[in-house]
Order: sequence, then structure tokens, then C-alpha cells
Amino acid sequence: MRRWGLVWVLLLVVTLGLSLPKLIACMEDVDVDAPRAEVDDDDFWEDIEDDEEPATASKSKSAAVMVDFTEAATVLSSKGSPVVLAKIDAIVNQITAGRYKIKGFPTILFFRNGSDEIFPAGLSSDEIVNWIQKQTGHPATTVSSSDEAEVILSKNKTVVIGRFEEFQGSDYEQFLAASMEVSDVEFLRTTEAGAAKAFSAAMADSVPSFGLWKRDEGFETFDGAFNTEDLAAFVNLNKFEVVTQLSSQNVGKIYSSSVKKQVILFGSREEVSAVRVLYKAVAKRFKNALMFVWVDNADEDFAKPMLTMYGIPDDELVVAGFDNSNGLRYVMDAEFNEQNLVTFAEKFVRGNLDLHYKSERIPKENNGDVKVVVGKTFESLVLQSPKDLVLLVHTPYCFDCESMGKAFVKLAKHFKGDSSLIFAKIDASANEHPALKVVNYPAILFYSADGRTKEPEVGYIKPYIKKLVKFVDEQVQRRTAVNSDLSQEDERSETVKEVIIAPDTFIASTITDADSLKVADADSGLKGSFLEVPSPTDPESELIAGTETSAVPPRSQVADASEVVHIVEKENRDREVEESDSSEISHKDEL
Repeated sequence: MRRWGLVWVLLLVVTLGLSLPKLIACMEDVDVDAPRAEVDDDDFWEDIEDDEEPATASKSKSAAVMVDFTEAATVLSSKGSPVVLAKIDAIVNQITAGRYKIKGFPTILFFRNGSDEIFPAGLSSDEIVNWIQKQTGHPATTVSSSDEAEVILSKNKTVVIGRFEEFQGSDYEQFLAASMEVSDVEFLRTTEAGAAKAFSAAMADSVPSFGLWKRDEGFETFDGAFNTEDLAAFVNLNKFEVVTQLSSQNVGKIYSSSVKKQVILFGSREEVSAVRVLYKAVAKRFKNALMFVWVDNADEDFAKPMLTMYGIPDDELVVAGFDNSNGLRYVMDAEFNEQNLVTFAEKFVRGNLDLHYKSERIPKENNGDVKVVVGKTFESLVLQSPKDLVLLVHTPYCFDCESMGKAFVKLAKHFKGDSSLIFAKIDASANEHPALKVVNYPAILFYSADGRTKEPEVGYIKPYIKKLVKFVDEQVQRRTAVNSDLSQEDERSETVKEVIIAPDTFIASTITDADSLKVADADSGLKGSFLEVPSPTDPESELIAGTETSAVPPRSQVADASEVVHIVEKENRDREVEESDSSEISHKDEL
């Protein structure tokens, strides 16, 4: 074992089994002549606390970081950097990974004088190189001539440059401090007018001067006061391209921008390329107010979760909006063209966009016993339904949702003869509506036809037919009682009806001034099914019930003959439920 001396090491810790690359810290006994080496637990320093030289650590959940890591190693080696980059498999070498409590992905740690701190840079090759150079060398690269400037411009996409009379003084110190604040952009310094002119003609005549150069957009001049905070803020605001691809590698950097509202273009690389000129032209009009980005729908690991979050298809070109300050989402429903995009952006800036609630496509056929509700049809099918509606709210990932779905189909068939009830279901993972407020799944919601402006009754019920039937019956009876209370005074003066129950048909005939209501079976006569409901003038009198009619409530709780029909029908259904439970639900976990 040998100590490296003045050698700094960037160690990439990879979990090959999970394809989750990670960077961590410093070791000994590796080939320091190679730009990238490989180590294991036996190589790792046990006495790193005694070392005064810095080392670095990082992790990423994208195997693509391996490409950037190797590229950064090559660049640093060509620049003569003393940093050696290496990798270690954390699955095989768990001691090293465990020692630094590597849990989150990505995480970067910086070791100095035996202590570690969070590494602030990203995992692209440029970010790794810039950060390492600032930590191990001078925070700003000196440009001495126009030729040197041209070489830099040919190799970089984005750089920051400051011109000074000399490399000292307050303005220069603020410049250096800003350089340390911004880790992902290379800072340049010069005292030469010719070198400055290569970036911007204006810099040749202004000292001190400061600005940011981007290959696709040219030079942006800083016109504020030379202080660290303003200089760093200027760079962070302007360092992104007018249109930037949003990916797993830069999402954190983009979300940390001071511009919190993002216009997002979802599409394939070919689709985005076809509209890029238009998209970029609109983006320039809203610079510093909105950040315009695009997402490649082919990038399943990154794009799919976002598409799911918005509830939009992966085979269409879609423009969306996201406010990172509050998490609100928007979608442009209009056709993709310049005018519609400008209108969408203007409303986004002013805060006048309608919130987006995701929705699956409206089903072409929807005639089953259980209707399918999506976000776009929630208003018409649920909130505007003329009948009582029982809604199953489910998700594909909840534990009981599959068995509840099967039980719910049986429930709908059980009540199929009741024309006053509609049964429907909605997948809450793919559909949203402001009036749908459910946090636990599965849930059964009962929407009363005469109370849709109120919150629905919510039931979290085990997927058993008997329990589901009981819940529905209770909600219908509760609605019946409410209706009765509201119309009780009028009801006392109304006539009482005699209801004849024919097979599959209900016929109501009116009788006047009666103190009782008679219900008979049209096919079999009374046969003991005759019942009397006490007069509403005597609400305390007891119910005189015939065969199997004990569940019928006092007359004061019955609004009209149709409710009595429901009561008698309920008695028949209850018998069916008992039979169903005994024959179909023979053990606890059948459903």
C-alpha cells in the first residue's frame, strides 16, 4: 500500500446490478497514470481524515453518466489536472459505499481536510471539469490573446468572461467570488482588448466589463453593479439556451433556475426538430419570463413519468406548462402554431391559464353495467347525472382495487333492475377533476341526484357484496329521509298511494284521504304481504308489518309511493344478497 501524495481522486461508485452510477471519494494503489482507474474496498484509504488534499464523490441514476465521467477524465488529463478519476462497484464493495452512507441518487460529496460536504455541480462532463478546475486550480482561466480566445470559442458552448485592467481590486474579487458560486459554467479572465473583442466588440472599449457568451445566441452583456450576488444571478439566469432539452441529467439545474415557469414541448426528436425554429422564435420573446424546454418522448425513463403526470399521450406533439413555484400544471389544447403558442405563453406569464386536469381519451363505447368515467366526462356523467350515481374510484397500483373492481361489477348487476341508479368507475391515476377529492383507494362515492352541489358520501369498504349493497341502500335511504324532511309539510296534505307490484313493473294508483298505504303482489294477491304504514298524523304509532316487511320505515320517512316501491324492492334484493353471499363468497378473500 502506498500513499499518493499530491494526487486528487474522483471516484465513480457504480452499482452495476442496478445500473446506478455513483461518485464517491479517494483511495490508494490505483494506476495514477491512467485517466480513469478501477478500485475496490482494499484500495480505499482508511485514514482519509489525515489527508489535506480534496477528493470528490458523486452518484447518478443514469448509466449515461459513465460516458460523461470518462470524457471528463480525458479532458482533465489533457489539461494536466492532478485529479485521477476512478470507479468502484458499490454492490461488490459495500464497505466503501456504506462508510459514506450513500443512499440518495444522485449525491456528490466533496472531501477536504477530513470533512465532507455536498458537491453542488451536475454530472455532465463540462460540469465535472469546471468544478474540478475551480477546486484544484484557479477559478478563472486566463485568456492572453485573440488566438487563445478563438480556440476557446471553438471548443465551448457557453462561457463567462470578465475584462479588467489588472487582476486585482474589488471588482475582480467580486468576479472571482461569483465564479465559485457558479460551478457549471467556465469563467474566463483577460486584460487584453483583442482577446475581449473576440467575444464582444463592446468589451474592447469597456473596462471593467462582464458578460456571457453562447454559441447559438452570441454575447449577453452584464450592465449591473460588480457584486458577487448580481454577477452570479446574471449567469444563472442567462446560462441556459433559449430552448433546452430537459433530461434527467439537467432537471435539477433547470428547476433551480430563478425562472420558475417552464413551457414544455413533448414530442419525438423528429417532431421537435420540425417545429424548432418556430418554438425558438417564440421563446426569445419571453426570455427571462418563461423557460422553454423540450422533452424527448423516446426517453422512457425520463419522459414516461412526466407524460403520466400530465396524462398526455406519447405519440403526439403537446405543449404544456409547469410552474415550479407551486407545482401547477397546464396544457395547450389549441393547435400547435405560432399564434396559439404566443397566446398560451402570454396567459402563462399573466397567470390566466386554466389548470390542467389529466384525462384519458373518452371511450367510444360506454354501454356496460359499469360506465367508464374519464376526466373530460366527469362533469357530464357524474356531476350532471339526473340519477343517483355510485362511483368506484380506483388506481392500478392499490392493493384492493382489483378485487373491488370484480365486486363492483356484481354490485351493478345486483341493482340492474333499479332504473334510479347508475354505476360508474374512474381510474384516478390517469384522470383528474377539481371535484374529485379522494386520497385513499379504492373508494366508493355516492352522488345523490338531488344534491350534486354537495360533497358525495364516501365509503372505504372491503370488497364484499353484502357490505357494498348495504352502503348503497343506506345512501338511498338517507337521501329519502332528507327529501322527506324537506317536503314533510306538503306531504301531510298529499294523497296516499296504493302501489301494485307487478312482475318487473311498478304501477301506482291514487287513493284519497287514506290513513294507510297498501302494497300487494299483483300476481299472488296479498298472501300475507299486506302492510299498513301509520298515518302521518300519528308518527309515534308502531309499524304493523306483514311478512318480511320489518325494514319499512314510518310513513313520516316515506316521501311518496315510489319510495315504498324502493323499500319493497330492497327486501327482495336483500334476500338475493343473502343467497349470493352464501353461494358466491365462500371464503374471506374470494374478491
